[in-house]
Amino acid sequence: MQNNHFLFIHIPKTAGTSFRVAAEEFYHKNNIFYDYTPGEKETSKSVIEMIYDEHDYYKLYKHILKQDNSFFTGHFFLNKYSPLYNTLNVVSFVRNPVEQVLSHYNHYKNIHKYDKDFKSFIKEPRFRNVQTEFLRGKPIHLYGFLGLTEEYKVSIDMFNALYGTDFKYKYVNEKRKNSLNIKDIDDNILELIVRLNGKDIELYEAVKKQFKIRKELYEKGLPFTYGFIQKRTENEISGIAFQKEIDKVVEIDIYTGNKYVDTVLAKNLRSGQRNIPRKGFIGFDYSYQGDENLGGELHAIIKKTGQEIV
Repeated sequence: MQNNHFLFIHIPKTAGTSFRVAAEEFYHKNNIFYDYTPGEKETSKSVIEMIYDEHDYYKLYKHILKQDNSFFTGHFFLNKYSPLYNTLNVVSFVRNPVEQVLSHYNHYKNIHKYDKDFKSFIKEPRFRNVQTEFLRGKPIHLYGFLGLTEEYKVSIDMFNALYGTDFKYKYVNEKRKNSLNIKDIDDNILELIVRLNGKDIELYEAVKKQFKIRKELYEKGLPFTYGFIQKRTENEISGIAFQKEIDKVVEIDIYTGNKYVDTVLAKNLRSGQRNIPRKGFIGFDYSYQGDENLGGELHAIIKKTGQEIV
């Protein structure tokens, strides 16, 4: 098993509890840390003492690092703890926003005794774009892993392959008999969910596209390349690219359409990014100096895998 210290952003009703239970079975209890607010019994004593009493985040970080491996999770927003963690070890799951909202409502109704109807629930600001709120502050291309609830089993397989873990396929929090089902919801209400959760819809579609790329590479035994384009014109392109093998420089082929133009290395400094591999030397920049009209935008393709950086 690799030496890993994970920060798992547990977004409500995205199979996070199932993933947490798998981690609990894999690690010793001393390697698991929770922050579900100080009033929740699951929250770790060390988190209560060092975060809520002493407000000393670095002290908690050093305490966690006493373990060879660790798994830290809870219903907290990304930016609360992400400054302490390597970006490659920050992970989460996302879910179809309509399903997430519906499941969230059933949870509040059954567990928290929410006494209003579904339409009232979806109109409350605190229940809109929940997934975006939890993950705000880091581009999806810089998360170590983002799984899909709808593809939970293959997500677990991909996670294990990436990190050298052996999480088992678990699924807890099954739907209760008195829960509201999607087939019972009026089309107008479904349209209202989509309209009120536009940011989550956009996030979900972007993660789905990335997940498809990850899955295709995984099935071929090829590494996924993290990164994104920062600037693109007909004559210039720049961005970020790195792989989990943190000391390895990524080679990038520059194309216009199907025409190969040049090859560059992702080795330039990008100081604006936090907790990233190679001390931030993960940038690539290309400027076409020829006289010929290239006839279209430039594209960056990973030489050894064919993955396009977008």
